[in-house]
Amino acid sequence: GAVALGERDVGPFDVIVEDFAYQDGPLGAPFWYALRHLAAPGSTLLVNTLYDRREEMDQLAADVRYAGWSDVDQRVDRGLQTQPGQSRAPTLSEWQPNDNMIFSAINRMPTPHVSLFLTHSALKASRKCI
Repeated sequence: GAVALGERDVGPFDVIVEDFAYQDGPLGAPFWYALRHLAAPGSTLLVNTLYDRREEMDQLAADVRYAGWSDVDQRVDRGLQTQPGQSRAPTLSEWQPNDNMIFSAINRMPTPHVSLFLTHSALKASRKCI
């Protein structure tokens, strides 16, 4: 399941893996944009999913790009579900409904910085630690 994280909880990450193979419906560009706030510049996003229709894959790629991720790549990975003589990693044009899809993208643009406001006593305490 998904875990909700506040802005101050974590990050930035060098790699973010999102597995939503059984997600009910698309997550949309706002979700992928929000993930960029957890990603370091130059970091990688990996998405594992299954789709019944090609249009769903195209929409995911468009949403990820619209959210500011670049170098979006799509790969078919049949893994252990291959039949004898069948490739585990066929080309994208050989995609079939319910093939496992791996999307990757890079966070090439810096995300907005989260500002930290310290009280005078917190600032004094932090200086003692330095």
